[in-house]
Amino acid sequence: MALFPPSSETVRIASLSARNVGTEPGKDVWDRLLRNQATTSDLTAIRNWTAAVNDDLLERAEHEAQGGARIIFWAEGNSEVFKEDEAALLARGSQLAARNHAYLGMALATWNPGQPKPLENKLVLIDPKGQIAWQYYKTHPVPGDEAAMSVAKGGKLRSLDTPFGRISAAICFDADFPQLLMQAGASRSDIVPSPSNDWHAIDPWHTQMTSFRAIEQGFNLDRQTSHGLSAAFDYEGRVLSTMDHCQTTHYAMIAEVPTRGARTIYSRLDDWFAWLSTAGLLVLAARAFKPSRIRPLQN
Repeated sequence: MALFPPSSETVRIASLSARNVGTEPGKDVWDRLLRNQATTSDLTAIRNWTAAVNDDLLERAEHEAQGGARIIFWAEGNSEVFKEDEAALLARGSQLAARNHAYLGMALATWNPGQPKPLENKLVLIDPKGQIAWQYYKTHPVPGDEAAMSVAKGGKLRSLDTPFGRISAAICFDADFPQLLMQAGASRSDIVPSPSNDWHAIDPWHTQMTSFRAIEQGFNLDRQTSHGLSAAFDYEGRVLSTMDHCQTTHYAMIAEVPTRGARTIYSRLDDWFAWLSTAGLLVLAARAFKPSRIRPLQN
């Protein structure tokens, strides 16, 4: 860390969490939606609330872009939208990205009632031309209710070459799986935005754990976390910026992030040390249990 600190240029990243705007529908409304029994008034209430939240996110993203942020994204599932309304929302995001010549990561919770798994938890990355570069679906939904309702596709991280380095992404619980994030190291990704959503019992440890993925794989990590600790780390684990969801009313984090990562031994050789240790243990165990040869007594 002392000899090889990051020396590349940096890029300004603005990451946001949704604010409490509008009136969120009650639990009974969401329960009826999940049972495919939502009434017209239920759907109207959900649409009114999600429209208020999404309008606020887009307005704040525009403000950050005008303030110099070249990469902007928001926390996991903060934009909730029905499948039939998704295209219109993405079109607004595309116009914003093109208007401000910025990369916009729209973290969506897209609802498709009536489907066996009605939730698409994903990040849609839009480039400065207003084109959708890729959509990444969360690979590892949290076991329980989230996993039961979430669409998972493929388990392959996406990446995009930009003037600010190669950008990949992972969503929240995904970063608990070193083998998945190894894809970012193998593809030589430089910056990994990680839209996230935690709860009190795992705050701030979940974010602190995620910093190990940056160190292992040699990328710079920006984790925006609703209901938890947001933090940006460089590829050596230095903290670049933080935001505590419980100690702010702005729900925005700004970080100057290096545009280049590093190639690490771990990203090249995987768990070689662990496997070597296992092999060594087996060899020692075999030698310990090998019957010793008894030499005959000599007169």
